[in-house]
Amino acid sequence: IELGDSVLLQAMAADANGRLVLGGRFFRQVHLGNGGLIPAVNGNEFPETFLLALDIDGGLLWQRNIAPPDPQGTDVQSITFDQIGRAWYATCDFLRADIKRLDDEGNDVETRPLENAKTIGAISFDPWGGLYVSGATGDPGITVNGTFFPMGTTYRMFVLRMQQDGSAQWLSSADDVTFQRPLVAADASGHAYLAGSPFDSLTFGNLHFHGPEWNSTCFLARLDSTGLFQWGFQPPQGAPFTGQFSLAGNASLGVSGNGDALLLGTTNGMVDWGNGVVTEAGTIQDR
Repeated sequence: IELGDSVLLQAMAADANGRLVLGGRFFRQVHLGNGGLIPAVNGNEFPETFLLALDIDGGLLWQRNIAPPDPQGTDVQSITFDQIGRAWYATCDFLRADIKRLDDEGNDVETRPLENAKTIGAISFDPWGGLYVSGATGDPGITVNGTFFPMGTTYRMFVLRMQQDGSAQWLSSADDVTFQRPLVAADASGHAYLAGSPFDSLTFGNLHFHGPEWNSTCFLARLDSTGLFQWGFQPPQGAPFTGQFSLAGNASLGVSGNGDALLLGTTNGMVDWGNGVVTEAGTIQDR
């Protein structure tokens, strides 16, 4: 499936029946090989945002612009399906994020706003309809579907959970040095995994993570539905330093059917992950 030469695919997700929802940005038009066309409705001066859905055979189900066109830049930052198979997507323009539910024709039928959200890393539902959201915000705070959570510093990484009715249950945040996109993924037991790439040391709950020794590192944490952090992991600090692991861009965190966390990324040198697992790519300058 080709979308054209001026299209940036930013997010996608598939349901259990193979229905695929994609979103991103484009100039001029999104042109599908099966004849579908999404034209620019705001001229060609600014990029515009799109969503489309395909069936399991690649047939077009629906297509749409995300209106109104936003010359300041609206990104599709995450797409997911809830516990009963409904599609949701998250957009953000650095001032506000919106998490919206779609009907079977691609229309918006529910919106959960996050005022002063700077980024959304991921959205993920648990089996009971609880929605985990990760992203970035800052001072004075973030308002999650009507509930305000104060922030004491300019840059904060956050993870939160909304209850099935959309009300905010809790939010946990950590001091950062810029606005990043940490990732969250729920498992079948209602727990969630949080992953990110700290530029400096940070603390979530009672878990402390060190900053990079060279130019990158990552962390992984598991938390329950009440917001309690259960454990955390990151590649150990080297003595001497032998290697590092960097998360891949965008969708680099997943959860297997038996609840194991899966990370996608690149390694430099040798990384000892513990439990007898070692990855080796040569010297620290090799990937």
